Amino acid sequence: MRAARPTAVIYVSRSSLTLSALLRARLVKRLCGGPLAFVALQSSSGRPPSGLVLRWLAPDLMLLPTERERAAAFAEGLLTATISAGVDLERFRPPQPGERAALRRKWGLSLDDRLVLHVGHLREGRNLRVMASIAALPGVTAVVAASSWRGPESEGLRRELLASGVKVLDGFLPNVEELYRLADSYVFPTVASDSAVALPLSVLEALASDLPVVSTDFGALSERLGNAPGLDLVESADLLAERAAAAGGVRVRTRHLVEPYGWDAITEGLAGLLDELVLERHRDRRDACVGPIPGVAGRLRVAVVDRGGAMRRILFGGPPGHRARPVSKPPIVAADEADLRSPAVMAHASDIGVIDRDDTA
Repeated sequence: MRAARPTAVIYVSRSSLTLSALLRARLVKRLCGGPLAFVALQSSSGRPPSGLVLRWLAPDLMLLPTERERAAAFAEGLLTATISAGVDLERFRPPQPGERAALRRKWGLSLDDRLVLHVGHLREGRNLRVMASIAALPGVTAVVAASSWRGPESEGLRRELLASGVKVLDGFLPNVEELYRLADSYVFPTVASDSAVALPLSVLEALASDLPVVSTDFGALSERLGNAPGLDLVESADLLAERAAAAGGVRVRTRHLVEPYGWDAITEGLAGLLDELVLERHRDRRDACVGPIPGVAGRLRVAVVDRGGAMRRILFGGPPGHRARPVSKPPIVAADEADLRSPAVMAHASDIGVIDRDDTA
């Protein structure tokens, strides 16, 4: 790490905001020397570190998954922002005409049933027994695309789902995006905060595929997306099976909901924040002899304004986006030029109109 001499470091915790994660981030920062951004995509489960510990171990920037956690860290005087995972908007897209039926034939799934999909880990906290209730409904096929992650409960849960009539697609699926395009609806039944990231990636992928989603009010879903048409956040997990089956009979347009969470948008925002951290570090060193280090309010202002060219500076290390041309040696001599301007064209008044956007007629 010292040999790499990074301009800035992003530490993405596998868990949430925990004491051990903060200690690891502190060690990485000490090894690297540059400013460090701490990323937690999963909401804190249990009791988070105390304010004293947070202030003592605080990284230069904390990127947290929910507004509630961001506000709590900000109240402790820390520089914070919210963040989420990104979705690949090119890979996950709505189906083309006829593609849904073709994909069902490819995967050996019913052409006539309403197909309800869930993608994720086989673990107790995902509340996957809801899929068994969905499979019991007439005219409905429940499909679970299970990741390659395995815990001690995974095999027993897989056998239980299969025995209940759930179609389990097991292991790594390189073309999982096809499942979203062949399904009629997506269900996210998870209730345990430590069983998924706060803004579940599979929900973003389903919405990017114009697939209606029925979910528990999990993590940051209501905070970021609300109850928009095509996204049904139920108040009780008991309602998931019925709502998911009903949603399969409706065609929706949900892709616009996740366009702010495409990888390009996520990367641009993150690059801007990192760029400001680096600039602030230079300012702090420059001003160390003439005044105190800027406070939290000043750092927040710096973090949200003047981000022009942030992506280029992050990717290319700061060189200008052009190469200077050599100076012309021959003298510049004035010369007359012909007037090449086109004659002015005037429009008749009858050709111009104004559309009143508020006039529904």
